Amino acid sequence: MKDAYKPHRPTAKRLLNQIGSRYALSNQVILLFLIPAYGTGLIFESLRRDTNFLERFGVATAGYLATIAVLLLARRLLNGKEDKSRPFFVLAIFLLSGFTRGVLILGLDFLTRQHQVGEEFFRLIGGPIFTFVTLTLAAVLASNYQRHRESLAALADERYRLQIRSAGIRAKVQIQREELLEKIRRLLDPAIAKIQANLTGQSSTEAIDSLRSTVDDVVRPLSMEVAEASDELEAESGKAVLREKAPKPSRILLGEFIIPLWATLILTLVLVPAAFLVEDSPNSLVILLTVFLSMFLGLGLFQWITMKLPVPPFLATLLVPSLYAISLVPMYFVDDLLQWNVTVQQVHALLFFGACVGATTFAAQFSQLQRKATTENLSAVNLELEILNASLRQELWLNRRRTASVLHGPVQAALFASAMKLSQEQKPTAALVAEVEQDISAALEKLNNPSNLEGEDISDILNQIVEIWSDAAEITIEIPTDLEAAIVRAPLASEALIEISREFITNAIKHGKASKVSLKVSRLDDLRIAIQVVDDGQGLPPGAKPGFGSKLLTVLSLVWRQSREGESTLSYAEIVLGQEN
Repeated sequence: MKDAYKPHRPTAKRLLNQIGSRYALSNQVILLFLIPAYGTGLIFESLRRDTNFLERFGVATAGYLATIAVLLLARRLLNGKEDKSRPFFVLAIFLLSGFTRGVLILGLDFLTRQHQVGEEFFRLIGGPIFTFVTLTLAAVLASNYQRHRESLAALADERYRLQIRSAGIRAKVQIQREELLEKIRRLLDPAIAKIQANLTGQSSTEAIDSLRSTVDDVVRPLSMEVAEASDELEAESGKAVLREKAPKPSRILLGEFIIPLWATLILTLVLVPAAFLVEDSPNSLVILLTVFLSMFLGLGLFQWITMKLPVPPFLATLLVPSLYAISLVPMYFVDDLLQWNVTVQQVHALLFFGACVGATTFAAQFSQLQRKATTENLSAVNLELEILNASLRQELWLNRRRTASVLHGPVQAALFASAMKLSQEQKPTAALVAEVEQDISAALEKLNNPSNLEGEDISDILNQIVEIWSDAAEITIEIPTDLEAAIVRAPLASEALIEISREFITNAIKHGKASKVSLKVSRLDDLRIAIQVVDDGQGLPPGAKPGFGSKLLTVLSLVWRQSREGESTLSYAEIVLGQEN
């Protein structure tokens, strides 16, 4: 997978889209919020006040329940309206849930007489900020994970649908051919038996009548019926069993998973209320600035050092959070130097929280990387299946067209020629009867012929098209010699190329009134070739309705289009080079 070890860099637009997605209020976000909600309630609170574990657990639980109550209410309000991203509504809900959490915990502090003067700002401002940031991180993480799972499931379903459809076309090709041949034999065999019986008679008149009636009553109607029949194929639908595992690249670039600016902003925002709680305003601002510079510069240095360093994902899972924590180590020395009211235990907690930020951002980026890799892998598989599907559609259409052509051409011609030969003899000789029977048998044998080209060069057939229109337009054709040789080895591709080229050239001259037409055939890859026709005509008239030609192009090509480029009309189609490829 190209660049599979390198994630997209986060942008404000991408983050807003993820935050406002239908996953922002999902159960995953509610469960993820358990970690920071109980982490701060049990660990941070123990560092600043003397309370027992059960008291801290009760307050943390009450705060958590107050937060998710707002989230659940908002989810009910948005029920059925999750079709588009609503980032600002979601962010407002996050702030409201944080404020509710802060008010409730402040009220519990008063009830339990744990309230300390000056904590109002910490609870009423710190609660919303902390909840806002942590829920935002949880929303991004849940969005990346769930989008990855959905893309994995959707592409697996698409692959299942295409597999079923391709298998259906394969079976239909075989069934169609058997049914066509059975129908033709069922109608032709009695007529041929009658002809053979009349050939052994004393007069050729009855044999001639049999030959002509077979042409008029059997061959012509049958060839028209075969040619005009439709083979509409409905795509199968269904749910695939999701057996795909999330792709894990063997190496990732470590520095690509370090995001100094976003990580520093997240940590600094969360620390705002705590900083003002432990210090006065001037010192709290210095603390926040020091934390920002320490983490931003430290992570920037680590990112620069490791930007091109490939490491196994499991090692990166350990290294990234560790580097985030290490970037904050200077806080120990600054705290001691400036004599802040920050304890060593609180600096320990700061490093731990920095590691949590690193782990969260790494998980979000790695999930997004897996989604990218999954999409690339399964899209490549689906492209191969689409190519197979197009090849089988070609075979289905050309099989019917080929059968009709053989009936209308060689079979009808052989019967007419036999009638003419018999008409020249009053009494057919044994040799003449044998010759007529051989001609008819040879014509019928062509129904099993895999191609209508009969050994002719593609260039010769395309030149015949050029000759037909030589009085109306100047036509040039360009096909590389090696590519032509490869196309000749693929009968379906050869016939598709000729039919599409004929359709493009005919449209350009007949409908577009072109006087100059250029056809170029090129190879796209091992499986596909491109047909491009440029002409100086006016293109198809506005409002032209799709007809037989459009159906032909849709059936025989993987994709096709027509467009105007300046004063020229461009007709383009891609076809499968061959099923055997």
